[in-house]
Amino acid sequence: MKAYLENISDNAFILGDRIRGYVKTTLRQILTNYLKKQSNIQKSNTIKLNMTKKELALLLGVQRTSLSRELAKMRNDKLITFNKNEIKIINFEKDY
Repeated sequence: MKAYLENISDNAFILGDRIRGYVKTTLRQILTNYLKKQSNIQKSNTIKLNMTKKELALLLGVQRTSLSRELAKMRNDKLITFNKNEIKIINFEKDY
């Protein structure tokens, strides 16, 4: 029962974030917020991804191609570096 309630709570949290994300929020803002949360959870600027880009895009409510394009733009802007399994935050001092 506890696991069920935790699962429901997690899903409600994800859906709430997704809804807030649709209210005049850019993909960069959505992605930045997600990475900041994961950085706090993992207590590191290097975020280990335990999902594919397709799964991450689904979680964030965006297209995989749009996610890949924005990650590349963020890398070009020297905000992050990334590979298949992790994303490293370099500079998120600027608000998006």
